[in-house]
Amino acid sequence: MKTLLILLFPAFMLAQTSYSENDIDAAMGNRYETLIANVEPDHPLSMVQGFMQMGLRLAPGDFKHDKEAGTFTQVFTQQIATGNEKPSTLTYFAQTKPAAGYRWGVIDNFTITGDWEYVVKYFANFWSRKVSLGDVKPGELASTRFLSDVATISYLGNNKGKIEVVSAKDRS
Repeated sequence: MKTLLILLFPAFMLAQTSYSENDIDAAMGNRYETLIANVEPDHPLSMVQGFMQMGLRLAPGDFKHDKEAGTFTQVFTQQIATGNEKPSTLTYFAQTKPAAGYRWGVIDNFTITGDWEYVVKYFANFWSRKVSLGDVKPGELASTRFLSDVATISYLGNNKGKIEVVSAKDRS
């Protein structure tokens, strides 16, 4: 029994979040909603990509991963535009930080920027939690929380917006 505890102890020490996959799955309000901050990028980025493609009907474009900088970036574009209208775009950017036992580290900061209409659609539909108008910093319009993630939405001007997701403990 002591051997089992000794073998399991390092695994608990490496965890960046206290939530298990079952906890996250139980909290999900839709099939894409997931924890983003302080977890390995593979699962949350696939959920973001899935929502952009299936939920918002945006086509995936350029994907860039800079292993040395610890960044992941992907652009998504509106599939149909009429007349002289320029297709709307959304871009996600994930910054990771090194974490023992994690190949790509864990997501430290996550942002989505792009055309205001799609930023609002993303914010309103990706998370199924109550939107707060009071728990915001200057420049932020609203926030929502999923487990330990805090997502905020900001209007940048010129019909552009931004969503930022950080861990609640990192939000100062």
